[in-house]
Amino acid sequence: MTAFRNASLRSALRREYEAARRAGRDATDAELLRRAIHSPVSQGYFIGVDHAIDMIRLHRGGRMPGHMSAMRRQMWDEIAAKVEDRRVSTGCNTTEAIAHVLSSATASRFFVSDTCARSITLAQRKEMRG
Repeated sequence: MTAFRNASLRSALRREYEAARRAGRDATDAELLRRAIHSPVSQGYFIGVDHAIDMIRLHRGGRMPGHMSAMRRQMWDEIAAKVEDRRVSTGCNTTEAIAHVLSSATASRFFVSDTCARSITLAQRKEMRG
């Protein structure tokens, strides 16, 4: 999942770079990367169903780990809301709802830190600036 997420992030960065170039905007690497990170992700959340089942169970019980970052918590809040909407609207069980959300929902953003995103895209950013 990590390799797929990284490739998707690099693709989003490439789209932002090309859009800025076509528009004649001179954007910094940091600005382009920030736009890429905060763009909707049609490929979803890059999380396995088994892990999501455990985390949704914790989320429902109000027992999310205290050390969890605000961004990670936002991601689980978003997933949990979509799972509950799916479960209620279709009558499916939680596991089926999780599987559906992970396979077909659009994430509001890439849930990676700026530091992680910079390291994932470092070589590509150097190549694009060439």
